[in-house]
Amino acid sequence: MEINIAALTTLCLGFSAGLLFVLAFIERPILPLMSSPDEIRDHEDDIRGIHAFLQAFTQHGGPNLFVPFVLLATMMSFWQAADRGYDVASLFVVVGLFTLLGTSILAISPASKDVHETDTYGEPIEEISTSLFRLVRLHHNAFLAMAPVIAAQVFILFG
Repeated sequence: MEINIAALTTLCLGFSAGLLFVLAFIERPILPLMSSPDEIRDHEDDIRGIHAFLQAFTQHGGPNLFVPFVLLATMMSFWQAADRGYDVASLFVVVGLFTLLGTSILAISPASKDVHETDTYGEPIEEISTSLFRLVRLHHNAFLAMAPVIAAQVFILFG
C-alpha cells in the first residue's frame, strides 16, 4: 500500500485552515473596531460576547485542535520535500508551515492565554478589547499566511 503524502499533508492543512476560517468568521463583527478604538464602548456587547466565546474555546481545548494538525502537516511536509527531491513548491510548503507553527507557539499561545486570563465581565472594556484584538489580529494573519501555503500544497497534490 502506497501512502499519498501530498493528500495527507493537504488534509491536515485543510483542517487547520478550516478551524482558522471558523474563528475568523466568528470574530468578523469586531474587525472594524480594531481600526477605530473610539467606537469600542458602542459595541461593548459584541466585544464581550466574542471574548467570552474565545475564552470558552481556549478553556475547552480549542488550540489543542489546531497545533497538532499543523505540527503533523509540518512533519509530513518534510517527508514530502524529501520524497520530491526538495523542489521549490515542497520547500515553500515546509518553510511556510514551519513559520506558521513557530508563530502559533510563540505569538498565538501567549495571546490566547491573555484572553483566557482576562475576566470577560469583570474587567474594563479597554483591557478586554486590547487582549481580544491582539488575538483576533493573530488569527486573521495566520489565516492569510496559510493561503499561499495551501495553494502550493494543492499545486503539489494536483500538479
